[in-house]
Amino acid sequence: MHDSRAERFAAPRSGLAAPAGFLVLLAVLFAAAYAAGSAVGPVAPGPRPPGEEQPLDGPGHGGGGH
Repeated sequence: MHDSRAERFAAPRSGLAAPAGFLVLLAVLFAAAYAAGSAVGPVAPGPRPPGEEQPLDGPGHGGGGH
């Protein structure tokens, strides 16, 4: 009966520990990326906040002229 203290109190290892840890890490990274994106806002040229009207006769909107 030679049980070391580390072996007695070690958590049982299951086959689900690695996939569960990966899913938790994935969720944390997604939440961090979503929070950062919400804080920064749109970064592409042209998106407007909701409710702000966009002119439809500006450059790049039809017209066919150069």
